[in-house]
Amino acid sequence: MFRSKLGLSFSLSIIFLCSTTVESTCSKGCDLALGSYYVWPGTSVRFIAEVSANSVDELISYNPEIPNEYYIKAGTRIDVPFSCDCIDGEFLAHVFTYAVRSDDTYDTIAKTYYSNLTTAATLERSNSYQASRIPDNAVVNVTVNCSCGNASVSEAYGLFVTYPLRAEDSLESIAAATNLGEDLLQSMSSQDLRFRSRLVQVNVWPDANLTFISEVTTSSIDEILSYNKDNIANKDFVTGRINVPLTCHCVDGEFLGHVFPYVVLSSDAYDRIAERTTRT
Repeated sequence: MFRSKLGLSFSLSIIFLCSTTVESTCSKGCDLALGSYYVWPGTSVRFIAEVSANSVDELISYNPEIPNEYYIKAGTRIDVPFSCDCIDGEFLAHVFTYAVRSDDTYDTIAKTYYSNLTTAATLERSNSYQASRIPDNAVVNVTVNCSCGNASVSEAYGLFVTYPLRAEDSLESIAAATNLGEDLLQSMSSQDLRFRSRLVQVNVWPDANLTFISEVTTSSIDEILSYNKDNIANKDFVTGRINVPLTCHCVDGEFLGHVFPYVVLSSDAYDRIAERTTRT
């Protein structure tokens, strides 16, 4: 249950952001929705209040864990209140306005300043400025999707939170943090929250070795061996197809995937890297 600044108890529900799909039509909005704002290192209560168009006192009233306006703990989440409006009769959202600072990009605004409550692609679509030509002191529209409840999920939940998924989130951790059941959370999401860890099968190319495969997939040799008890009889000789574990992340709030880092070697080209690291 969520207790508002007015002392009223609301049943709390969540909409998860891992895609930009929104309701196709709407007829009206609602006065109150919440956004789950991830507190990034270096931010402040005053800055979050500014970008969310709230007063400092109002923001603190929704988050009693904030001791005062001068301190907020990085790496936590707070609730940001806003109205959920019917935009052009097409979808539910709230449009914030953001005053651009020098060197700001759509990516920085979406990922950092608005903590993935929106995406860079959404900002580019809803503003006239090209991504590479955002002028200083411009005002950017920041569209954040929201919901006024969904009776098909449950009539008991009248207050919804827009909750951007992060790489470390899981169905279990979100359920524990929100005090909601896992089945209910899953029913509210268009994404499968139960399977954030995946296996992919990789074709082993000639002359490949387990050390290199471990390096490019950021999995330990022992971890790879544990998923291939029937495929790898000798760790010094690998052939055929093997299973490689990876986590399935919400990338830029738009799709599920995993981004591996790769250190370029002499004479590497994109097609060579792709052939040797993604032969599935």
